[in-house]
Amino acid sequence: VGPTASGTGIFRPGVATPDELDIDGNGATRDLVLAVLDLATDPPVLEVVGAARQAAVGTDTVAFLAPGGPLFVRRCAPATSCTVEPLLMPDGASHALASAVATSDEIVCALLASNGHVACAAAGETRLQDLGIRGRAFGVVGPNVVFTTDTFPSQLRSFALQGGAFASVYSGPPGTRRFVLSENGFAAYDRCERDLNQDLN
Repeated sequence: VGPTASGTGIFRPGVATPDELDIDGNGATRDLVLAVLDLATDPPVLEVVGAARQAAVGTDTVAFLAPGGPLFVRRCAPATSCTVEPLLMPDGASHALASAVATSDEIVCALLASNGHVACAAAGETRLQDLGIRGRAFGVVGPNVVFTTDTFPSQLRSFALQGGAFASVYSGPPGTRRFVLSENGFAAYDRCERDLNQDLN
């Protein structure tokens, strides 16, 4: 659930109705799309934002991946129209392509399709910052992104938005496979003895 131009709405990926247009240009009228249900209007109005294969919601920001991986961000300011903008690669020269996306009210992060690196942008920015590390599973809360590295054995890493840039704030011991995040920024994670070939307890 997040805001729309006129109030609160629901953001969800789903299959369009048969009478929708061919949104993703594949010749079929049953497309996977991002749609917004504006609950502030009477009756509620369903707006189709565009074709999307993954979406993440964080307060007034919705980040979504279009077919093929282009990364877009939809933002709504109170009493104004909503805008959809592409997020750019760290070099600022091309549209970012990603395999996964996550967002909070403060940052948007993605796994870059080109190299698997975790890349993030502050809310309102249009260019990603490459954190320089290949990631596997990741999540965001507030100004923090937490992820397991795409290495063996993997590590838990965390970066935080500080003064416009992302700084490393935690590098965990090797052997982490899974983690969960709480709303207040705490992370719980496991470590696998088999990955390390040692008895941890």
